[in-house]
Amino acid sequence: MRYFRITLTGLTATALLLGCGESTTPLETTRLPVDGPRSTAAVGFTGTVLARGNAGIFDVFSQANGYNARLRSTSNTDVAVQNVVVVPGGTSGWHSHPGPVVIIVKTGTLTFYHADPHGGCTVSVYKPGGVYFETGGVVGTLINEGTIEGTLTVTFFAPAGAALRIDQPAPGGHCPP
Repeated sequence: MRYFRITLTGLTATALLLGCGESTTPLETTRLPVDGPRSTAAVGFTGTVLARGNAGIFDVFSQANGYNARLRSTSNTDVAVQNVVVVPGGTSGWHSHPGPVVIIVKTGTLTFYHADPHGGCTVSVYKPGGVYFETGGVVGTLINEGTIEGTLTVTFFAPAGAALRIDQPAPGGHCPP
């Protein structure tokens, strides 16, 4: 069991470190609406998957020099790392994720709109050097309202074999289209 924990910690650290590099083979994630006006398309938003692997069920607790951290999943879990580029005016389109997401902003300032069930939106501004978390199932859209390209490194935790992104309808109300 000790070998598994050390290996899993090493794999997690490797996946996170890989996310800091640049890739020259982008995977265009811009999509056309799949079901008429019910879903929205990503525009000016390109993601490159750097690595994806299966971590299974895990409970990793690290305690060193007074620093404590824990990663835990009670379900069979894939971990994926992706670099994302969002051009000025670009958008991810309305979407959700099947599990938690960790976002590191490398350049640009990006705005994330979280839809609520009552037609409102909560706005979060993601700045360079910041680390942000999204909860699985939250519907939102990321928009580059700035004048410079936004770059992110994103780590996804998802059910084994699941899509990392789930297209969602624009919520309407006081949210952007």
